[in-house]
Amino acid sequence: MYATSDAALLNKYQNDSVMTASPMDLVVMLYDALIKQIKLSDIFLENREYEKVNQHLSRAEDIVSELLCSLDLSYPISEELMKLYDFMLQELIQINLQKDRSRIPPLLEIVESLREAWVSVRNGSARAFAVEE
Repeated sequence: MYATSDAALLNKYQNDSVMTASPMDLVVMLYDALIKQIKLSDIFLENREYEKVNQHLSRAEDIVSELLCSLDLSYPISEELMKLYDFMLQELIQINLQKDRSRIPPLLEIVESLREAWVSVRNGSARAFAVEE
């Protein structure tokens, strides 16, 4: 009984976190989820659990697609991000098709760098907002 209520509470907390997050927080959350899915797929690749590899890489592709769809093309940087996201999608597909773990570390490096850039932008925006008040 407690496990069910704990799971329900965790689910409510996660839903509330997403619903109250700023757009930049949501982007960082997407990157966190993407990193998690790529790392899980790497673990399952190592263990030759190909069904789970496919499952996690498909989730990673969905996350990158969401990042792609959320781009605001009125900003010049969006075109560069679009190219990066397209590259990331192609890499995820190739990793899944070829079951090639050697492609994961460079992909993770890109994703983690992008995440850190978004965290920096988010933190800078928060500081700028606090100064204006």
